Formats: sequence, structure tokens, C-alpha cells
Amino acid sequence: MAVKTYSLKKDGNKYCSEHTQVYEMKSKDGADKILIDEKLMEMIEKLFDALKCQKYIITSGYRTPAHDKAVGGNGSGQHTKGTAIDCYFYNVDGKIISSKEVWTICL
Repeated sequence: MAVKTYSLKKDGNKYCSEHTQVYEMKSKDGADKILIDEKLMEMIEKLFDALKCQKYIITSGYRTPAHDKAVGGNGSGQHTKGTAIDCYFYNVDGKIISSKEVWTICL
């Protein structure tokens, strides 16, 4: 498994996991380049299954170094490497699953 490089323009509608399209992982500053770790997407899908989710919504995936700094990062964090994701998981009733429950599954 590796970190793959995608183009928003060329690959945006492709799936990088069963439930995630590449464009959902884009940097919020509009950059064309998107880095996505295959192992990260595999882990998110495992969480999805373990939590018996209806869906998950990504609030932050890949970040360019400039965008990472703009949101308070140091410009070289895990998001800039394509190895981090922020998201909300939703149960079958459409309610957000608590971070405590998600963390419990991760242990």
C-alpha cells in the first residue's frame, strides 16, 4: 500500500475506496493535486463496517502545505502527506456517531 497522487480534474469522480470519491479528499484551497494513502482508506472502510454506518462525511482530507498553515497547522502535518482524514460517521438513523464510540472501535 502506498500514498497515491490524484488530479482533481482528471480523477475527481474516481473512487479511492468503496464509499469515497477522490474529490471528497481534495484540499479546500482548490489545488488540483490530491494525495491519498491507500492504507488510510482501507482503515476508514473497516471502521465504516465495524460501526455499521449509513455513511460518513469527510470534513478534511488532503491539505496543501499552504492550506494546512491557513487552518492552524505547521504546513507539514499528516494531512499534507495524504495520511490523515477528519470525518463524521452516521448511524442508520442518520445521527452522528460519537467520537467516543468511534475511538472505542479503534482500540
